[in-house]
Amino acid sequence: MIRIQHLDKYFNRGNMNEIHVINDVTLDLPDTGMVAIFGPSGCGKTTLLNVIGGLDSQNSGTVTINDKAMRTDDAIVRNREIGVIFQNYSLNRDETVAENVADALRLCGMQDEKEISERVTAALAGVGMDKYSNRLPDTLSGGQQQRVAIARAIVKNPSVILADEPTGNLDETNTILVMDILKVMSRNCLVLLVTHEADLVDSYCDTVVELKDGKIVSIHENEDANGYAAKKKNEIFLGELAHRTKSDADTELDIYGETPENPVKITLVNKGGRLYIQVNTPKVTVLDDSSEVKLREGVFSESEEMERKEKEIDMSKLPPIEGKEYGKLFRFRKTLRDGFTSNYRNIMRQRSKKLLRLCLALFGAAIVFITAYCATGIRKRIEIRERYNNNVFLVYAGGTDISAEMQQALENSDSGITDFYVRSQIRTTKIGEDTMNFRMASFDTAGVYEGGFSRTSGLDFPVSFHSADSVAGRKVVAGRTDNLMDNEAVITTQTADKILRDAPYKFMKDYKNLLGMIGTYHIADTAMNVHIVGIVDADEPAVFVTSRLLDYISLYCFFGDFENVIDDYANAFDLKPGECVFVRNIPTRSASYEFDYFGDRYASPVTGYDESEIKVGEEFTINNVKVKVKEYIDLQLPNFEEILAKHGFASWSNIDSEQSSIIMDELNVAYNKVMDKRYDFIGKIAGNFMFNPDKNLYSMFESYSKIVIVHPDDYHKLSRVVGLTSRRINNSYQRVEYPMPIREVLRHSPHTYDFDTLYYQVYSSDPEKTEKYLNEHFSYVTPPEKNLLKDNASFSPKTIYTPEDRFERSTVSMGSEFVKYILVWAAVIVMMCVSMYFIMRSTVMGRMREIGIYRAIGTSKKNIVFRFAVETGVVVTMSVMLGYLIASAAVLYVQESGGVASEVIYYPLWVAALTLVLLYVICIPCGILPILRLIRKTPSEILAKYDI
Repeated sequence: MIRIQHLDKYFNRGNMNEIHVINDVTLDLPDTGMVAIFGPSGCGKTTLLNVIGGLDSQNSGTVTINDKAMRTDDAIVRNREIGVIFQNYSLNRDETVAENVADALRLCGMQDEKEISERVTAALAGVGMDKYSNRLPDTLSGGQQQRVAIARAIVKNPSVILADEPTGNLDETNTILVMDILKVMSRNCLVLLVTHEADLVDSYCDTVVELKDGKIVSIHENEDANGYAAKKKNEIFLGELAHRTKSDADTELDIYGETPENPVKITLVNKGGRLYIQVNTPKVTVLDDSSEVKLREGVFSESEEMERKEKEIDMSKLPPIEGKEYGKLFRFRKTLRDGFTSNYRNIMRQRSKKLLRLCLALFGAAIVFITAYCATGIRKRIEIRERYNNNVFLVYAGGTDISAEMQQALENSDSGITDFYVRSQIRTTKIGEDTMNFRMASFDTAGVYEGGFSRTSGLDFPVSFHSADSVAGRKVVAGRTDNLMDNEAVITTQTADKILRDAPYKFMKDYKNLLGMIGTYHIADTAMNVHIVGIVDADEPAVFVTSRLLDYISLYCFFGDFENVIDDYANAFDLKPGECVFVRNIPTRSASYEFDYFGDRYASPVTGYDESEIKVGEEFTINNVKVKVKEYIDLQLPNFEEILAKHGFASWSNIDSEQSSIIMDELNVAYNKVMDKRYDFIGKIAGNFMFNPDKNLYSMFESYSKIVIVHPDDYHKLSRVVGLTSRRINNSYQRVEYPMPIREVLRHSPHTYDFDTLYYQVYSSDPEKTEKYLNEHFSYVTPPEKNLLKDNASFSPKTIYTPEDRFERSTVSMGSEFVKYILVWAAVIVMMCVSMYFIMRSTVMGRMREIGIYRAIGTSKKNIVFRFAVETGVVVTMSVMLGYLIASAAVLYVQESGGVASEVIYYPLWVAALTLVLLYVICIPCGILPILRLIRKTPSEILAKYDI
């Protein structure tokens, strides 16, 4: 049954006061019978019993019960095989007698309430306590409480009953009663008894194991241990008393014992078939079925008494249990209900806990306000995330010429790439960002600009531009996507949803309301206006435009020196691919001096100006695209200094009026010739400008000394290539004729454009496939040099930017600010956690006896931690939750009302829900810390700590 091998147990091991309380004990115990562990005080009796029952730990050795190893927290062995009876009863004072007994069944995994009730009733009946099932333990006598403890031990029909001084607090009559019950139980199981009463050992115990100084000194059998029968003080045997009878026609009165000192006055009333008795004599006890005092026939007989005791405990009604979840006593619903009840009671009674709960409520409110303020960083991250298209990659274009490799990638189906352009320049945190303004009152569905509509009102949204060819295969949810003009565009549903969400006009409810809206993209001083004609289903902030418009955006916006290159879209010059028209323009900006002539400003060429004439057939390189001059057009103003020198004058001040008239006529003729050629040229190229032809023409003739017109195919190539450009056609005034290094050529003016930060924008239909392809084929590209950016010397651009890289780069500046928020938030959390810890520590200290009892009767550590976790959640609900709800309502009100305050907080419902969950997740672990510390001790240590 029980096998103990080389068991050792120390107290204060390693210290000066070390005690070897169990010293190499080896013992085999039988399956049934009553075995006494006997010896003087301090010999280790109770410790050995606790180790056998798993209430205490051992330092070495093994204990097995029915071939199952017994460990300190082995819930199955303790709950299935062992029932424990304590000297001080260890009943839960807040539970009824029936609930205390039922705990043993629930710890074995029994959940059928009907079966539990039947077994509890049978166990209580066996110890004579079935009529007290609804009483609380504190209303019972010591003997009655011990009988309840016995019922709790036997209700699960264990293999072993451990009884530690079970009669130590009882009088003689209750001692015999308890020992008789244990003796009867020993017929079917092993009862292991610890006692220092020799007469009980001699009368009841079949085997006696004697201990001294932690060692077994003897084991002997006791053949005459049959117990002894004694009259119970609450039983009256009528056969032992004098008897007489008085009767008449209606009544018969039996009188036992001595004659009463005074006549007994009894009033008997029979009314309506119900009999009423009134006794007016003092010192009279009326007996009924619930009375402890019982009347028994005959006289007391020891043999009959022993037979009766054998029949009292009917174990047939308590068959063995096959449980499933051993050690689990507390379930969520009941624990939650009990937690609210007990915590409410504590709040009402204890002022200190009221104050701590008030502090927790204030901390909960503070957390809400700080979270709402800190969450503005989350809002910024969300806004930044929305800016970035997850289908867009950037590849460094400022080192080796990789345009050919990029073209191969576009043509390779394994790359996932659907388009690419030279588009993006890195500026520290702003990586490839574009913004389009959607003008609310400038589209067809608005009708008119009256009724409060503003012509300039609009919303700015981040977008990425892509070719309309990429729209193919996408679901069209509104409008059209085919045959786009240069002033038309298609947007995605993500962009459309943001417009509808933020639109100030209530009539804008669906996608059709957005058709005809004007979107404006500013390129330098040029406003590029496109009409929204279609919407496609896509989760990306994208605008799809014609390839020509995309070429224009790429070259005009990001290549400063290519703003003077125009495509022959209207075929005004009948160019073929590889041909160009070269125009030498009027240099009106850079001048050594200037003067007023016919009301206009003219300037002479600056020193070093390239005056050599361009020849037809001359070949140039523009961004690695070779073109040959088909036609040369010279639109330079006449050189005023040359005309003066021709007539022999060094300056205007030396000219007389007659000569002045001649010179002015000659200058005027030359000027008119140039202007005629200029007007003719303007008429040809006006149709090539997509937006604001007048403004763009004026800007071009005012700004550029050289203008190049190329075939549309060559223009498209230029937007996809980064390479050398002949200095001859570069818009500068230096006498340089040979190709320059890329970095020097592609710079319009110092500190305006850094070629080191130029990137290819790659559009992908399969980002995962594209990322893999780019890493495999472009890893050789030399990454940008460090400290190239003037505004952030510590920032070093990467060779390849994935969508996630671009997002993280844009949020890098938020890090330090976010850290400050977190520090303040963490400080409040720490104070809240400390308060929660002390509240629950106080609760644990006040309930140490209860915790010790639960551990002693077999409740697992996990289940006790679970109970206190639920109770901590209840405390959070009744304190932190209160402050949270009040503060959340205030923050949501401010947020909805708008104004300045709403700009510094961000508290959507998902943040509110996450904050609530976080409060519970943080507080509950802090609340269970005290119980975690306590249950590291064994059950016997917890109970001993309470007793101290």
